[in-house]
Amino acid sequence: MTGFKTVRGYTGENRLMEETGLTTAMEDYVEMLRRLSPNGAPVKSGDLARALSVSDPSASKMAGRLLALGLIAHEKHGALTLTAEGQKLGDHLLARHREVESLLLNLGIRREVLRQAELIEHHFTEEAMVRIAKFNRYVRENPGNFVSFWKDV
Repeated sequence: MTGFKTVRGYTGENRLMEETGLTTAMEDYVEMLRRLSPNGAPVKSGDLARALSVSDPSASKMAGRLLALGLIAHEKHGALTLTAEGQKLGDHLLARHREVESLLLNLGIRREVLRQAELIEHHFTEEAMVRIAKFNRYVRENPGNFVSFWKDV
């Protein structure tokens, strides 16, 4: 059984950092900035902090890290905007989140969908996300196939 690891071995921040250069928290901040400003308008750091249920100093510290990575720009009065690269990443992360939520709903899960999606979305590979999107599309295009499947659950 070579290659087996504990859950921590598969999901650790080091693995994510190696693959994407970002921590799960960084991804959450970029995704939320994109949610708060779909048109690219500046977002106040305090608004970002409240949306993520973190302190203002935590949001400011993370903003500094994302600024150093070139994902955000810092406007006057503490407002933040995503750079073109940040917007592209934010769109990707938001789409990934929506696909994971759709997967959960397509599996018949109705409770704590947001919570569950947040817990697992960072750990899917790109290959898995392509398959999940394909599955979700199939369910949308063939809803009758799943009505009877979920009827007895």
